[in-house]
Amino acid sequence: MGLDIELVTAVLNRIGCRFSFVPLPWKRALVELELGRVDIVPTASYREERTVFSLYSNPYRYETVGLVVRNGEANLYPVERLEDFLKLRVRIGILRGAWRGDAFEAFEADDRAGHILMNLNTTQQAIQMLLRNRIDFYVEMPAIVLSEAAEMGQEAGLEEHPFVIHKDPVHFIFSKKTVRPELVRRFNAALSIQLQRKEYKAAFGSAALNEKPAM
Repeated sequence: MGLDIELVTAVLNRIGCRFSFVPLPWKRALVELELGRVDIVPTASYREERTVFSLYSNPYRYETVGLVVRNGEANLYPVERLEDFLKLRVRIGILRGAWRGDAFEAFEADDRAGHILMNLNTTQQAIQMLLRNRIDFYVEMPAIVLSEAAEMGQEAGLEEHPFVIHKDPVHFIFSKKTVRPELVRRFNAALSIQLQRKEYKAAFGSAALNEKPAM
């Protein structure tokens, strides 16, 4: 996501590293990291099996899957658990192929949920459909949606709903083939400085770390 790119750019500039970005699908990125053909991959949840070929940074944000609604409508829908959606006459947009946590995956498998879920191809499409009243909720990381809405000049029309579907800290991971532990320590020190900046809190919203979670 764009916010991750902005953050890692600031950190790498702070420690004086030269870098370039290579867009890759997630599974391919992990393969390339293991082979040492890329050095850093963002948005990695902690998995013991990945420590064989990678070094983890400190956590830098939460992977927060939540809800975005039209501005002023968050209080209209008192959702406290996923099953509450089945009692509401609403339409929920979801990004095709995205993972939204185990709980939402189980909810999707419920036959009763099928008629209220709508698969969408892009977040931009979801924003347009929200603003045109064609869906009532969009399930995604709210910081991503609001950032993209701002780029479209539509941020004022949307807001984050307080219900959180899934929340897990994520890290940058480094290839053991190309990156030494000392560089990761320097990266973490610079990352810690960036995470204290008010710009970080403002950009990442509910995905920002309030305190360092345990790995």
